[in-house]
Amino acid sequence: MPYPAEPPNPFLEEARRPLQDWLRHQQLVTTNEAWAQVERTRPDLMAARYYPRADREALVRHMRWLAWGFVVDDEFDDGPAGRDPQQCRAAIGELFGAITGGPAREPYSRALADLWQETVRGRSKEWNRIHLYDFCTVLWAYHTETIGRMTGSQFTSLAEYIPFRCQSVAILFYGADHAEAALGIDLPDFVRHLPALAAIRQLVCEHIGLLNDIFSLAKDRALNNSNAVDIVMAERDCDQSTAIDHINALLTQKINDIAAHEAALADQLIAADADGPTQEQAAACVTAYKSLIRGNHDWHFEVGRYTTPEAIHNGVPLYTQDLFTRL
Repeated sequence: MPYPAEPPNPFLEEARRPLQDWLRHQQLVTTNEAWAQVERTRPDLMAARYYPRADREALVRHMRWLAWGFVVDDEFDDGPAGRDPQQCRAAIGELFGAITGGPAREPYSRALADLWQETVRGRSKEWNRIHLYDFCTVLWAYHTETIGRMTGSQFTSLAEYIPFRCQSVAILFYGADHAEAALGIDLPDFVRHLPALAAIRQLVCEHIGLLNDIFSLAKDRALNNSNAVDIVMAERDCDQSTAIDHINALLTQKINDIAAHEAALADQLIAADADGPTQEQAAACVTAYKSLIRGNHDWHFEVGRYTTPEAIHNGVPLYTQDLFTRL
């Protein structure tokens, strides 16, 4: 990992208790097993790693986003909705309605509605449009995974899998989009669509998704989820260690590709006639994206979610709460 390690955000400890209070108030965590999963996941530490330079208010907001995201993600991935397309679609509809003016009938959708309004307030219409698009992409990735489990279909090549993994890892939404908000930056729309910046955002997603697959391998196998390591083993007819080495080599290549696109971005900003402050903001965003990669790397080595076995018995994780069963 060539990016230098950074200390977690200095407001980490100060913001942990408000996060726990918020989770209780929103009724997002309802069982002892679910609370244990939150402690094993440490979304507070993830936010502090992802956004080491955010102010306290922004850090608390992004802690809430990541905590909400992990609770809901575990329900879609590991709970009944991940094996029931109708329930999955009902949950997606509930969540989409909560952010588009519809009724928010459940604790998880009411929490989303509050978070959404707090986050989009004061942001540009262009940022809000991308924010909405990236969130909807995350939601429908859950449905794709559910259909895959029901049909037994699996990705047969890494080239096919990686674009989908960029959607399912959700880092465009929780990481790249929110990095602008955490820094108080709102890039002009033309900058977000410069080829080099778009490529960097994609590479960040690929790196974070593939690294997570290495750490999630045992859990994914237990729950019949797609994983890059197994795909490489089948595609290249190799053992697990060789497959992991191959993915690690890809991770290194993605870091090198980010550096190449970063150099190209400077030229593209000049060609697009971006003024000095805009160029500085774009550079700050790229620095923030690197913090996402470095923070994600460090967080995986620090939390029980990946350093101790998952609570899975007979294919059913104890931490799921059946949040969607009333839909």
